[in-house]
Amino acid sequence: MLFDRMLKDWCQDESLWPRTRTRKMFDQLCEIREHSVVLDCVDDPLEYGDED
Repeated sequence: MLFDRMLKDWCQDESLWPRTRTRKMFDQLCEIREHSVVLDCVDDPLEYGDED
């Protein structure tokens, strides 16, 4: 899902995306770093912990 999100940021035309997407390919194309920004990759509403 994260790989698809990254590809969509680069190219909206999904027909141009690689058909077979592997972890190795992801690692070659993407650099993972810790950052203070959170990227929400799902359409579901946010859920918070217990609000007691």
